[in-house]
Amino acid sequence: MGGATIAGRLDRYLRERFQRGIHEFERVLDWGSGSARVTQHLLRLNPNTWGADVDKDNVEWCNRNIRADRFHAVNLNPPMPFGPATFDLITGISIFTHLSEQNQFLWLRELARITKPGGIVLASVHGFRALAYNRLSTEIGERLVRDHFVVFGTNDDMRGYIDDDDYYLNVLHSPGYIFAKWSSCFEIVDIVPVLAVPQDLVVMRKR
Repeated sequence: MGGATIAGRLDRYLRERFQRGIHEFERVLDWGSGSARVTQHLLRLNPNTWGADVDKDNVEWCNRNIRADRFHAVNLNPPMPFGPATFDLITGISIFTHLSEQNQFLWLRELARITKPGGIVLASVHGFRALAYNRLSTEIGERLVRDHFVVFGTNDDMRGYIDDDDYYLNVLHSPGYIFAKWSSCFEIVDIVPVLAVPQDLVVMRKR
């Protein structure tokens, strides 16, 4: 139900903001598809949807049980096995919430490479609202106000499933940081609070 809710919210947002539902995009990629929690619902809305993930076990399961040959295993670092300007809609739920500052820019540039000009990227982040939702300390909140990008710990969810157990982190972004830094790769259209509950949705467009 969580994946269905997020897919439905993304579809409604796209209709309201761009007058295009998910079914009207030519090719869709769910980057960080995992076990297809969101991807399976995107596929119902648009059959021209693909998934990509670093967890090879999940990718194999999705190809057997969700849609054959639609899910691709990718490395921890770019590139992905897609050509330039392949997709006009890319979603990435709960991915940038776990990347170091260096790695996030590697992936932003890769997403820009495979996005068509004018294409849309929807990516979730943990912002100020996540402080309360995750019951984080006042000290972490003060760091977010001061530094705008904060790594507040490692995340063990992928331990044993990816090549580098230290790769997966817990991070926070301020809106100001995203507008100032991510705009080197995309036009930042909007940041929608908690649209991907409890995460904020960053809406980007390929120039």
